[in-house]
Amino acid sequence: MMRHPAFPLARHRLLRLALLVAASVPAPVLADAGADNPIIVTARRQDERPVDVPLAVNVVPAYAIGAGGVDDLPSLSAKVPGLSFEAGWGGFFSTPALRGQNQPSVLGRDNVGMFIDGVYQANRDAVDAEPLDLNRIEVVHGPQSALFGHSSFAGLIHFVPAQPTESLYVSAAADSGTDNLYGIRGTISGPVSTLFKVRLAASWKTASGTHENAALPGQHLGNAARFAIAASLATRDGSGPLSAQISARYGDSRSNQPAVFTLDHRHYNCGGRDPASGAWSYFCGPAPLPRQVSVSPDIPDSRTRSGQVALHLALDAGGVELRSDTSLYRADSDIFRDFDGTAEGELHGVCVAGVNCSGIGSLVIPVVRLQRVNMVQKRTVSAREIAQELRLRSTGDKRFNWQLGGTVLWTRVRNTFAYGAARGSLAPSERFSSFVLSNPQRVGAPAAINFALVNDPNGSQIFQLDEVQDRRTIALFATADYRLTERVRLRGEVRVNWERLVLDSRKANFAASFGTGLGARAFRDITPRIGIDWRPAEGWLAFASYARGSRSGGINIFPNLLPEEQTFEPETNWTAEIGVKYFGSGLIRSARLTAYDIDWRNTQILGLSTTPGVTAQI
Repeated sequence: MMRHPAFPLARHRLLRLALLVAASVPAPVLADAGADNPIIVTARRQDERPVDVPLAVNVVPAYAIGAGGVDDLPSLSAKVPGLSFEAGWGGFFSTPALRGQNQPSVLGRDNVGMFIDGVYQANRDAVDAEPLDLNRIEVVHGPQSALFGHSSFAGLIHFVPAQPTESLYVSAAADSGTDNLYGIRGTISGPVSTLFKVRLAASWKTASGTHENAALPGQHLGNAARFAIAASLATRDGSGPLSAQISARYGDSRSNQPAVFTLDHRHYNCGGRDPASGAWSYFCGPAPLPRQVSVSPDIPDSRTRSGQVALHLALDAGGVELRSDTSLYRADSDIFRDFDGTAEGELHGVCVAGVNCSGIGSLVIPVVRLQRVNMVQKRTVSAREIAQELRLRSTGDKRFNWQLGGTVLWTRVRNTFAYGAARGSLAPSERFSSFVLSNPQRVGAPAAINFALVNDPNGSQIFQLDEVQDRRTIALFATADYRLTERVRLRGEVRVNWERLVLDSRKANFAASFGTGLGARAFRDITPRIGIDWRPAEGWLAFASYARGSRSGGINIFPNLLPEEQTFEPETNWTAEIGVKYFGSGLIRSARLTAYDIDWRNTQILGLSTTPGVTAQI
């Protein structure tokens, strides 16, 4: 099957120029909502108008979410220049990319941090959460590691929930469309006593896929169903210097196999050509998509369940504010894939152990027969994170403003890959050999699926990989904002991050691995940002900044690697950025021009190990 090539360079530079203009009708990703209902952003961990934020920030307000057209990350990426997102089957390998910085590693951490109500979404297969009852979505471009950490290497996406209201508010909506699209959502909010107000929202929607499975007429591919609920309880306005809010969210999503078509040697037309078989090594040009898609009809649905609870406390001490954010996050994904991408299965030769299964050197020995094998992959991700952050900052428009804070995190993520290959009519002494392109009737190398043979691959799979990562993180951060003149400000940010990682590699390549034998690995990282901004007139802002982004280091999960390949340091980049933004009320409502240069260093490339005898990708 066709694979994406690994990122080719250890150091990569990106240079881009972006220009955004909104005319008389305000664009959802740019416009200020006006004096009566201003848009506020928290990209710098404080409430500000977009025009006052010296960063490239896109804001999608509430009216553009849901019925407004933004109901998931793919639709968000269509609205936000520089953001791309494509989900794999069931949410697998769903990696937002900003400014072209993607993540080539399946087990690596995200380049773009995903937050909901300030809570980091630690399960990367569950990042495409339901945008239920939001006040806005903020997309912040460029490294945000100094204030947010959490692998916000290229930027971040923040779903900011709507707040409980001081008066009764009720809303409801229903959706209906083609391909059996149905949905309903509703919100109720208001005071429940003299001290507290509450908000409750829920949504449910379902839809059939647009393609039919040729292997089972009437079965649609890409069916999806989502349920989400959110609730919050907060102290009322004017209740005193201490404000508190506790919020909770839960989501459950299901989907079946998407409509996919596998390219293999029969379609390849590019690269190197095997002299014996005449087969090319990969495919170039427009994909030869078939009229009908045919995949195994009995693959289980993929499912993701995620939940979080957050407690936000704020104490106004007159010129100084103390904030505490405590959160608990949990998300579990079970993702199934028709690994061979066909209804009939992938073709393999059959040989007899001890007789003609002698491997790649036996290409002149005939196979017993050819047999098609149905293969199913199951990936599971189980992520937990407990976070506690304290921030102390000055308030008011002073000549010098500052912020100090600290964060403690405990993160545990378990990743597994399991495979099931249908044994079919295979006898106990028989084995599958790899398909030989030059002569399918000859025995090839022993196939890896011999480790994953089961009677029903839809119902059972065998672990090929099983690993658990435990991270303990302590971070300290600070900001300083100095008004040099009435129109010019200088700003500095820094974050010092300590991480302790313990890897439990339980299984690798279908065999027992080293467990926790490597012990703990410690990482330390510093991510600064310096900037200057100039406000030449009301509604205008020019800014320049230089910032370092970072993503966590780690431990490769395979045993017997050389020490220099067993662990890897954090990946870093440096981004230089200049920009101008404008917000007004005339013919041109908003505009933004941003130029940036990214110096991408210490890139975590996915590639084959050079350790003798170890052929795994690390």
